[in-house]
Amino acid sequence: MLRNYFKIAWRNIVRSKIYTAINVLSLALGITACIVIYLIVHYEFSFDTFHPDKERIYRVVSNFQEANGNKHSLTTVSAAVPAALVEEISGIENLVALYPFDATITIPDRANDSKKFDSRILHDYLATVFVDSSCFDIFKYEWLAGNSSTALNDPFKVVITESKAHLYFGSLAPQMVLGKELVYNDSLRVSVSGVIRDWKENTDIHFTDFISFATIKGSFLKNEVKLESWSGNQFSPAVFVKLEKETPLVNVSSQLEDFSKRHESLLTMWDNKLSLHLHKTGGKRNVCCASIARVNSHYFFQT
Repeated sequence: MLRNYFKIAWRNIVRSKIYTAINVLSLALGITACIVIYLIVHYEFSFDTFHPDKERIYRVVSNFQEANGNKHSLTTVSAAVPAALVEEISGIENLVALYPFDATITIPDRANDSKKFDSRILHDYLATVFVDSSCFDIFKYEWLAGNSSTALNDPFKVVITESKAHLYFGSLAPQMVLGKELVYNDSLRVSVSGVIRDWKENTDIHFTDFISFATIKGSFLKNEVKLESWSGNQFSPAVFVKLEKETPLVNVSSQLEDFSKRHESLLTMWDNKLSLHLHKTGGKRNVCCASIARVNSHYFFQT
């Protein structure tokens, strides 16, 4: 019986070749479209899903609306905001502020000409930041050399990723890289205190050079990085928070709303009032982190 069914089907295919070809092609295109859509959606929702406690990690963004109605979200906040958040917002287990540093990186070499590198990756993304060890409490890395709790305690120290270690120092083992000197903008001399493995998973957090936050106050940068300033500039930090366990997101969000109202006279950008909000870090690709455009040293995207 089954054999007869196949015979009848084959005869119908032979008799209606054009009709059959149209149906087969349509089916193939439909299946292909479904596969492509699935791959795109899977990719877009695979960013930063590998962080421990990812459901509690959020990025603080600054929203504003122009007079013409266009809405924007800045990926940074003013330098004074992180300390104020720690003082005024409850329910936050940990907070990290990453201050970008647009610098040319030099590796001194007595035998040959010094090697120079750019701190920008992915077109206009600054990968060099000033930060303290709280970064490694929120975002976990595999340490190939150095210690996560002490590597950034002292000024003039830097932790770099494995890929940057290879770029700067060739095939040297991570332990041999410790103590090596890097010079940023021909002025800031720091030594490597740690090497971490690059994340292999999809991420919007592409930082590769982590200079100790204490370096700001211990160097000429204390006159350039205005840590108490509410005005945005090229050092405006990206801020991530990790909420305490059992803390509802709505509680922290409402506190941020009140915070924005209390400081509305200070939270401004291009004569526009800013409001602070939380963006989920894991899951859907964060367009805000991807940085579509950069204007006056601030990254933003239009919504």
